[in-house]
Amino acid sequence: MSSFTENLKHQIQQGGFGIRIIFINVTVYLALNLIPYLFQFDGLVNQFKWEFLAANSNLLEVLLKPWTAFTYQFLHADLRHLFFNMLILYFLWQMAVGTGIRRNIFVTTYFVAGLAGLALFSITTYLFPLFHYQIGHPIVGASACITGVFALLTFRNPDNEVFLFGLIRLPMKYLFGIFLLIDLLAIEAGNNSGGHMSHIGGAAYGLWTGYQLKNGRPNPGAWFERFAEWLTNLVQGKRKMKVVHRQKADNKPPRDDHEYNANKNFEQQEIDRILDKISRSGYESLTKKEKDTLFNAGK
Repeated sequence: MSSFTENLKHQIQQGGFGIRIIFINVTVYLALNLIPYLFQFDGLVNQFKWEFLAANSNLLEVLLKPWTAFTYQFLHADLRHLFFNMLILYFLWQMAVGTGIRRNIFVTTYFVAGLAGLALFSITTYLFPLFHYQIGHPIVGASACITGVFALLTFRNPDNEVFLFGLIRLPMKYLFGIFLLIDLLAIEAGNNSGGHMSHIGGAAYGLWTGYQLKNGRPNPGAWFERFAEWLTNLVQGKRKMKVVHRQKADNKPPRDDHEYNANKNFEQQEIDRILDKISRSGYESLTKKEKDTLFNAGK
């Protein structure tokens, strides 16, 4: 049992964003579904989940509860929903690492694709009479986020081959096309139309991100990175608001902007070199120092 715990801890610490987000999704599912069921208070927790954590097709509801635009991405309707989403996310993360996609690109695409999926779900619900029945309906799941990174990886490496079920060798572009076709057919059949429409919203954002990056333009999700940094600083600032004794200053002078920017540029060049090495020779070709550098950059 201890070896399993240690291995799990190692995977979470060393596995990067993809493994951590899988762990968070599974933990949230257990906390909101299995544990309440075992202790017979699942009715109360379900009410809380659908009213205060799930997003809604009604944009006014989302504006009144803006956190739901993010919390809905960590909720899943049932175990099957969770399992397939996390399975696909695991393989996409491994593919991203193997092809040298930068961590910040993967992270911002993941979360902003979720927002894009929610936006398209809400807009189409009111815009098209076919979807009016979904007005006021909630939405949960990481599917839009995952479809977004799937689209990005496909755009970057359309001819990369995937072994489907370990039997069929299929280029990414064809596999992605099959996924989109399934979504379109499900929308026409009226089977969870809102959910499948959110997948298309996430896919559209992922493709747009890939197009922008290919043409040398900035990451369109960079604003989310700044927002996350601001939010982190805000939370950490509140935790540190306490009286402390003034410590004796060290003799090292503070770095000026020129020195700081020079160091950041050097660090980014080193990371780019390591990612290029991964794309050429694979992750296992890295030295321990290079792996540590990449891991520390992803914190």
